[in-house]
Amino acid sequence: MYHHTELRAGKIYELQHDYQRSHGGIPVVLRSEILNKLQRILESYRTKLQKAIKYDLGKSDAEFSISEFTPVIHEIKQAKKKINKWTKPVRVKRSLIYIATKASVKYEPKGAVLIISPWNFPLNLTLAPLVSAIAAGNSVTIKPSELSHATSEVIAELINTNFEPHLIHVITGEAETAIQLQKQPYNHIFFTGSPAIGREVMKAASQHLASVTLELGGKSPVIIDRGTNIEDAAAKIAAGKFLNCGQTCIAPDYVLVHKSDEDVFIRALTASVQKSYYRSTVPIRENEDYPRIINQRHFNRLDSLLADALTDGAELVTGGNRDEKSLFFEPTILNRVSPQSAIMNEEIFGPILPVLTYENESEVIDLILDRPKPLSLYIFSKRKHVTERYLNRISSGNTCINEVLIQFLHPNLPFGGVNNSGIGNSHGYYGFKTFSHERAIVKQSFVISLSKLLSPPFTPAVKRLIYITEKYL
Repeated sequence: MYHHTELRAGKIYELQHDYQRSHGGIPVVLRSEILNKLQRILESYRTKLQKAIKYDLGKSDAEFSISEFTPVIHEIKQAKKKINKWTKPVRVKRSLIYIATKASVKYEPKGAVLIISPWNFPLNLTLAPLVSAIAAGNSVTIKPSELSHATSEVIAELINTNFEPHLIHVITGEAETAIQLQKQPYNHIFFTGSPAIGREVMKAASQHLASVTLELGGKSPVIIDRGTNIEDAAAKIAAGKFLNCGQTCIAPDYVLVHKSDEDVFIRALTASVQKSYYRSTVPIRENEDYPRIINQRHFNRLDSLLADALTDGAELVTGGNRDEKSLFFEPTILNRVSPQSAIMNEEIFGPILPVLTYENESEVIDLILDRPKPLSLYIFSKRKHVTERYLNRISSGNTCINEVLIQFLHPNLPFGGVNNSGIGNSHGYYGFKTFSHERAIVKQSFVISLSKLLSPPFTPAVKRLIYITEKYL
């Protein structure tokens, strides 16, 4: 049992750096022990974590289980099962001139790493990357978000009272704490948050030439093709959009529906929201299945986006009610939204869903390409050639066809963005690789020396060997 104290940024970095230097990373056997212990502790803290997340975000018990707790437990179980396979050196094929060599890739820990996690999924997006970092053999410092304060405190308690600080340590605090941590020469920084802060993290990492993983966000569009099952698409979009009160980096940000399907889609979308959140016996403000906005600043930002959209001519289809005191913001659907309005030019990250119409596929492609590359792209279509055209023309971090959100939960897929929506990947084997250095190793036999071909004099015989090398390289 380790006393719950938070060490200063410089001190914890030194402890972790020194451990990595003297041990060459956490031994594989110890990594498995840490993951086993982490799973046991999480299960014992489940109720406490559930209450903390309820306090911070108003998430229901079911939503906590589906989106926070279960994914982390799955990450741990997968890492424990695969760790010996992942850490084993991988032999690579050799060409003819390398016939007298043995070549492999060895996965080594990057060293001391820093995880800066967000507030919207404060357990999942903190501990899932921790699992990958430990599986790869790194020592880890965690800076959880100050906005989800209650959850951050519980995470700090469960980590700092159970693990030695040279292995894992949590440091809580305001944004300034994260800035001070980034001044330390960590070998890798894993950040989840906005593109604006992501740029600052990348700038700080560049001072030490540290590698980074940036899981950011962006405006993730939904394209509804003609001939799609509109009711099915509407139900899935509503579920994905209003999960966690829309505060999800891969939430559908806006919908593009063919002009001929506009009315039926709006009716189906409205009906899906009504079915999920409006009950005759429980007003939506008292519905425990519907979370709240994280804080006053984000509430005001959403309030401003909605007001601006309505001023620009958008039609309020449903919702729009909000309560500043309780941070309640009703599920809101907008129609006839101007592509030039503020709500179409920044990530919404809240329970407002604009619906726009199109008449041809080129309109869809141009509108999306006019904006930074999204984290997720959602396509609802029965037509393969249409789907392929969108996939070939629109770049995104990940794509989901005829569903929403499930690409994040898939255990064998990489998760990450592209350019403005992120750099690098996480989850499972891809998370392990993110926190690993892929070291190339070549062993040459004593029979043949390729390097001697590089040394003069270049006799006719040597030149012939160089020619052969060029031919069979």
